[in-house]
Amino acid sequence: MESRSPRNPFKQRKKPCDELVAHQLKLFTLIPGVGEKKARILLDHFGHPQGLASVPEDMFIAKLTPLIGESSAQNVYDFFYTKIGFTRT
Repeated sequence: MESRSPRNPFKQRKKPCDELVAHQLKLFTLIPGVGEKKARILLDHFGHPQGLASVPEDMFIAKLTPLIGESSAQNVYDFFYTKIGFTRT
């Protein structure tokens, strides 16, 4: 008979999708001026980082301002287009 260690019935296991969301939130919080609350708003609205990256450059600030405010929208724009040199191919 095999001996198995008992499982802790109170320990909650993270679902793989929870870990993905946590990593995506962490990615958004790397942007200066974006904390966890604004990162959650961006993730809820765009679904994933690629959704944010698909916003056309000329509409970027206009789309983000109602969600996270003008200053933070400018910070996100600067991060993508100035700091990391994001371009579309």
